Amino acid sequence: MPHKKQPNKKGLKPMQSPIILLACLLQLAAAACSREGGSGPDASAKRVARAADEGYIEKGDLPAIQVRGKLRILLPQRQEDELLVREGFAPDMEKVLAERFARKLNLTPVRVFVEKYQDLLPSLRDGKGDLVVAGLTVIPERKRLAAFSVPLSLVREQVITRADDEGLRTPDDLAGRTVAVRRSSSYWQTLQHLAKKHVDLRILLVPESLDTEQILNAVATGRYDLTVADSSLVRSVRLYTP
Repeated sequence: MPHKKQPNKKGLKPMQSPIILLACLLQLAAAACSREGGSGPDASAKRVARAADEGYIEKGDLPAIQVRGKLRILLPQRQEDELLVREGFAPDMEKVLAERFARKLNLTPVRVFVEKYQDLLPSLRDGKGDLVVAGLTVIPERKRLAAFSVPLSLVREQVITRADDEGLRTPDDLAGRTVAVRRSSSYWQTLQHLAKKHVDLRILLVPESLDTEQILNAVATGRYDLTVADSSLVRSVRLYTP
């Protein structure tokens, strides 16, 4: 059961000691796209095709993709008009890079939205898309399904609590606390290792339909006790949830 303490105010605060430093890698097909000239989204990005009629199966490599003339980009489901552009955080950066990469190959980029994070790599494996664009930490389970690009950023995984919680400063303070994460996330595996050292740590599995930002907001409002998130996302969310 989640920790029952009610917050005095909304807000988020990372634990003073981050759990572990991890590389956050994207499933982009080549690093060359990040070196392409220009800054900011291309004007042509507004003309990206939608996936309503792109439900074909294609498991071939680049030659087969070029015959189709389209590069299907698998993305986690999220209403694009809900994404806020915040200081130091570009929610569309990965999509822009992938779409530039597609055009560099003379392919039409097609966005294919996947409802659950846990289905992104299986959808790639099953030929429902050609590459995945999402913040995915490299773990052995995922490496068995796909090849990863070089890192686009380095982040810290942080335990996150409410802004008014003064009782969480070291890993030992996790005893008796409940951490909410998705089973498919890399955070779950991190917590498995941490739980071996702190047997009183409880892990609450939340619906796969919740993204990390939604879980962070649930911590801020007191619905969940704690969670784990990448430092880059925490930094951006705290700009509007201080």
